Amino acid sequence: MTEAKSSPKARGERLRRVRNLANLSRAQMCEDDALNYNTFKGWELGRFGGLTKGGAKRACVRLAEAGVACSPDWLLYEMGPPPEVNLLSLEYQAPEIIEETPSTEKQKNYLTEELELFRKHFPYALDYVVTDDSMLPQFNPGDTVAGVKVKEHEEAIDKVAIITLNNGKTLLRMIKKDPQDPKCFILLATNLDAHAPDLILQGVKPHGIAPILWHRRPFVKT
Repeated sequence: MTEAKSSPKARGERLRRVRNLANLSRAQMCEDDALNYNTFKGWELGRFGGLTKGGAKRACVRLAEAGVACSPDWLLYEMGPPPEVNLLSLEYQAPEIIEETPSTEKQKNYLTEELELFRKHFPYALDYVVTDDSMLPQFNPGDTVAGVKVKEHEEAIDKVAIITLNNGKTLLRMIKKDPQDPKCFILLATNLDAHAPDLILQGVKPHGIAPILWHRRPFVKT
């Protein structure tokens, strides 16, 4: 173990990473009163000595409730196995707007770290950067999304998913069953006023479908 790994800043960054992996905002982490919001925020920012042993234990209990197994030793010292996610527990949530905006370079690093952790847990993961306004109001241009490919495409019906097509194209669309062909699907944009191609595609046999489990927006100033 090095001092750098156990510094208040390093503890805070690991705490933030695993909270984001669980798709919880700070408020959601503290909603059962086991954790104080301002204290928790201070832990993530590495203030006032940083995350404590008692705080790490309480955080791990809350994370377990959200489907992420994490040990206090990993949070405090990065010792032992990394966090593990129960895929069935993940649900889409609107991303938290960060109160304090880090530098552009740090933003990119945060996003890269979270995507790497997601891919590590889910080898069949797909990720995608939204390029247009076709999926407003939930998904804005510049948002990054990720999901895990399902073997049975019917599992994604009525969900927003990353879809790979046989021609190599990738789209973000709502999945609907095609009533004219039980083996095919309809890919539907949620903003039909968008200036984008392929707002509605019928009779599609996708190559791969990954319902959205993870969603991040660019950091914004408050």
